[in-house]
Amino acid sequence: MTLKKKRVIITDQEKKRKARDYNLRRLYGITYDQYEQILKDQGGVCKICGKHPDKEKRKFPVDHSHKAPFEIYGIICTYCNQRLIGKIRNPDLFQKA
Repeated sequence: MTLKKKRVIITDQEKKRKARDYNLRRLYGITYDQYEQILKDQGGVCKICGKHPDKEKRKFPVDHSHKAPFEIYGIICTYCNQRLIGKIRNPDLFQKA
C-alpha cells in the first residue's frame, strides 16, 4: 500500500508575502509583520508626505541608514524615497525627512 502525499496549495498572495518577508529579513533585519507594524504606527501612510500605499501599485520602501549599524527610519513612498537622495527642494519636506 502506498501513501499519497497531500498537496499544499500556496496562493500567489502567500508567495508574495513570503518573498517580501525573506527580503525584509535579508536586507533590513525585520519581518513582514514588523514592516506592517511600523507602517501602522505611522498612521498607515508615507512618513514624509502622507501618501497612502493604495496609490502605488507596490509596497512602500523602507527608509534606512546606509552606514552600520543600520537604522530604520520609517516606511516612505517611492516618490519620497527617490527625493531623499538630495533632490528635495521643498524645505518643509526636507525637515520631515
